[in-house]
Amino acid sequence: MIKKIALKFRVLVITGTLFLFLDCAGKVRPWEIKDRYSLDVKILETSQWSKKANRDAVGLEKIMRNQLKYYIDNDMRIYNRLNLHYDFIKKSVNKIDTILVNLKNIIEEKPSNSSDWLEGGTEQNNNKKLKRFFKIESSKIEKTKKQYYVNLKMLNKGFKKVKKRIVLIENETKSYKNTYFNLKYKRSQLDSDFKRFNKKANTAFFKEPKTFYSKEIRNISKQLEVFNKRLDNYEYFLLNIINIASKEMGTSIYLTTENDKLEKYKIKFKDGYKEYLETLEELERIFSAI
Repeated sequence: MIKKIALKFRVLVITGTLFLFLDCAGKVRPWEIKDRYSLDVKILETSQWSKKANRDAVGLEKIMRNQLKYYIDNDMRIYNRLNLHYDFIKKSVNKIDTILVNLKNIIEEKPSNSSDWLEGGTEQNNNKKLKRFFKIESSKIEKTKKQYYVNLKMLNKGFKKVKKRIVLIENETKSYKNTYFNLKYKRSQLDSDFKRFNKKANTAFFKEPKTFYSKEIRNISKQLEVFNKRLDNYEYFLLNIINIASKEMGTSIYLTTENDKLEKYKIKFKDGYKEYLETLEELERIFSAI
């Protein structure tokens, strides 16, 4: 009896702390809606977010079904923490989907060519009410999004106690695109060298086609082609990392432990990054020797 009371008390404490956390995180701004176009953009952005969240929810459900089944039999404290945050995550996605459907239904009732149906017009009072409605509903959406991410973070905090972690591939690989732009910039520093080489190559191929110098230039040209292909492949990998990693893992979200081997896409990122920089150095060496 005492254990049951203590268990209920712990759940209440966790829930109370979570609500306090969510309340602080829930201070959001409503959408800035100036016209029909700006509203359509926000609806589209939210629809895309919902599509991704529902896609991740499928993978998360598979993970949590097994994990909750295990911990309900082996560790109720872990179970309560995980189940609480997972329940909030599911409710957050469902809530946003419901609000989104209502907003879309209202918008579809209005003419798409009406640019002032949120401002003034012959039904000014109704338009003001409508604008207020969108403000309230958009605030709900943004607040619920924050709650969604807070609970994902708290879910991982619960898993941390058992040395596990939920990985969302899209979040995990955000920095990869920054890496792409940084490397692309470093590569662009060689553009002038490539231009100078191409001028020399054109001269050698057309004015001195059978000389030793022409053959050397041809060999160097083949080398450069191989190096450029290597750089292109790694850039393609960085730009398409979400699809590549999701295909490799068979899902957009997965559970990992401290003892798991490093995922192949992470190894390729690390090794490819090193090779990319080495290739740039090799290109610089070639150009300086020409």
